[in-house]
This record gives sequence, structure tokens and C-alpha cells, in this order.
Amino acid sequence: MDRCQTIDRLLEVDGVERRSLWQSLKADPGAPTLKQIRAWVKRLSWLKSLDLHSAKFFAGVPAIRMQSFALEARSLNAARMLEMESHKRYTLASLENDSHKIRQNSNGLLVKIARGC
Repeated sequence: MDRCQTIDRLLEVDGVERRSLWQSLKADPGAPTLKQIRAWVKRLSWLKSLDLHSAKFFAGVPAIRMQSFALEARSLNAARMLEMESHKRYTLASLENDSHKIRQNSNGLLVKIARGC
């Protein structure tokens, strides 16, 4: 399955749960518990398996522009993502799956635990 098909699949809303995988992709790490860390590590593996983010694709794009797009992606639900032009939808979804950001969130959980928060 190519990246575009993967992104389209993420935006499909489950009829039973009335939720898309896109919402799961945007989830925050949550409380710093051992259970949450295990869930976050599992999530990191899932996100890596999607293979949506390609550093080569964004080479030459200023970091501030990428942050702006990532914030926009984070603010949109699946229905809004589906309404926009496909090239923008795929770009925004790829930025939301930035593995660097995901690792930072994982490290943030570990720091919270180390501090006893």
C-alpha cells in the first residue's frame, strides 16, 4: 500500500466507534505511568510502520513552515482533512507523523517519571 492510500485509510471513520485512526495518530502521550509508556512504545512502532514521514520529501522546507503545517494538521479532524485538496492532505498527514516529534513525546514521558510527577 502506498503512502497516499495509507493516509486515506487513516481518515476513514469507524462506523462503530465513530472515530478515525487519524484521531489516534494525534493523541497526546498521557499520564507518565508504566502502562502509558508501554502503550506509547507500541504506538511508536505502529507509527513507524506507517512510514508516512520522509525527511527527503521535506528537505529544503524551512522548519518554521513545517511547524506551521504540523500545527494545522493537528487542528483538523478527519472530515476536514478529507475536504481539502489531496496534495495538501497528504503533506499535512506526513508532517503529523513526524517521528522526531513522537520520540520527543516519549522522552517527555520518561522525564516526567524521573521527576516523580
